Amino acid sequence: MNTKITGVFFLLSPFLTWGILEAFDLEFVWFLNENYKYYDLLISFVNFFLMSLGLWILARKHKLTLVISLGIFFIFKHVVFWDLYGNRYLSKVNIKPNVDVALIIYDFGGLASSNAMVLDKFERRLFLFTKRKTLRHYSGIKNAKVRSSGDSIIVEIQHYDNTEVSESIEISGNKEF
Repeated sequence: MNTKITGVFFLLSPFLTWGILEAFDLEFVWFLNENYKYYDLLISFVNFFLMSLGLWILARKHKLTLVISLGIFFIFKHVVFWDLYGNRYLSKVNIKPNVDVALIIYDFGGLASSNAMVLDKFERRLFLFTKRKTLRHYSGIKNAKVRSSGDSIIVEIQHYDNTEVSESIEISGNKEF
């Protein structure tokens, strides 16, 4: 009975990891890193190994076939989607040694005619994680940039009608920071 629980735990490890991260609004520390794909690939290999181990423990027959099928799916997923995504952010700025602010774009493609964008604060927690907090929401954005200026953050936004708006957010005395 104990081995079945361990096998199920290993098999569900990627979903458990995702659920815990979502429940506590956490991201891995490399979320804003330029080379995030390599770190994500490393975590995928660890999850693949754990899932394969879970399949090996739980399967009574055709263990090797199941693990090879999972491996083919894993390789296909990573080859097809490797260069599909660029940076996860449009613009970012470091505020303090352990706090970054970034504009994260959400483009819904053919589902929506405008881009949605959020200004998120990422504060490093523990060893592998950052706490994510949404500060502002924007929509209908063509281009945007965030920069720091003294004790404030300046968000420069360009809408689709080429109007430009600038918003300043004070850092000192602001309980969000």
